[in-house]
Amino acid sequence: MKTIEIKAGERKRIIHKFSNSLPANYKFDVAPKMVGGSVSGIIEISGSNWIFPKAPTTQDLAETNMVDKGAMDTFYGVYVTPDEDVHVTLASSYSSRIWIYIAIAIAVVLIAMVPFILSS
Repeated sequence: MKTIEIKAGERKRIIHKFSNSLPANYKFDVAPKMVGGSVSGIIEISGSNWIFPKAPTTQDLAETNMVDKGAMDTFYGVYVTPDEDVHVTLASSYSSRIWIYIAIAIAVVLIAMVPFILSS
């Protein structure tokens, strides 16, 4: 697990993915640097449909955050701008639909093998 320190008001990229066509979910936790502090700020999510940029989206920063990367987001980045100094801990990402891509790949291989099986 990776930990990143971000100062109050600083905009910092915490996730950057390039040319990965698999959808994914990224989870990260945010903790205030000072004991008794609170977590607030903005998360900016930028992506693109292949080479065509799309408008960034924002959401409020919380202690536990989840952002989603779509299948067409070839240039994908997540930026955090906290109101107070924080520690960001990135958890591993996971793809909720990976089994669909595996099933499609198996189906394509099986269909490609049919002519060879029938000719035997």
